[in-house]
Amino acid sequence: MLFVIGIQAVNPWSAKVWLKPAWLANPFSLRQPCQSFHLGAWYFMASGLGAFVGRVLSHQPVNADVPFLFAIGIGVRVGLFLVEFAFRWKFADTPSRQRESRPTSSSPRAHVERP
Repeated sequence: MLFVIGIQAVNPWSAKVWLKPAWLANPFSLRQPCQSFHLGAWYFMASGLGAFVGRVLSHQPVNADVPFLFAIGIGVRVGLFLVEFAFRWKFADTPSRQRESRPTSSSPRAHVERP
């Protein structure tokens, strides 16, 4: 994973500054390669946890595939932490939890005249 994202770090078509992986970022953006790995990590962890709960509730044996799914997700998350450390010069200083600005009472768009 470090090699694949390392290639993207020097790719001129990737974003100049990467956003840290977050829930609100677009996971399908090709300019932000860490976002898709972040989605994949949570997918595997949720799949492993869901399979474990499903097997326990249905009284089936928990085979090796259940913890394996969860371990893949943990491994990808650890890899993302290593990528953030190795390429810290490429990441933005602030988290990417940016929401659309909503009009406030002092905003000119906040007061709308209704007929």
